[in-house]
Amino acid sequence: MRLGGTRLIYLLVILWAAAFALSIIMAVNVAGERNLDTGFARLDVLMRGQIVALALAIFAAVAGFLVAESNRSTRLVGLAPLGLTVLLVGGLFVVATLRVEAITAPNETLSPTSPAIKPIPTEPVQDQGVQDQG
Repeated sequence: MRLGGTRLIYLLVILWAAAFALSIIMAVNVAGERNLDTGFARLDVLMRGQIVALALAIFAAVAGFLVAESNRSTRLVGLAPLGLTVLLVGGLFVVATLRVEAITAPNETLSPTSPAIKPIPTEPVQDQGVQDQG
């Protein structure tokens, strides 16, 4: 069975969609407590799947231009995964950036309120002179 050029493009698009969806599903299903280690494990699974999906999207886009029998609509089908991947990853980056900016607002510096710590004077200390004990 010979795989035609147009079928190859459609196969790559289907594989891209499967890799994209599977990476999200696998990242959500990482088991563990809700802590930093589990978060990094989820991010690791998600990024590995997205790298595979991006590679498939690039192959589909290149195949859309290299296949001799491809017309304009087939080229657009080949470019669609790459465009969607860039749009979704770029959108997630913008949302994460805006969310981090909202969380990291500057904090006020407050003096310590613990009774175990003597307050540090904030006014300048005046020199009271040296007394001789001699």
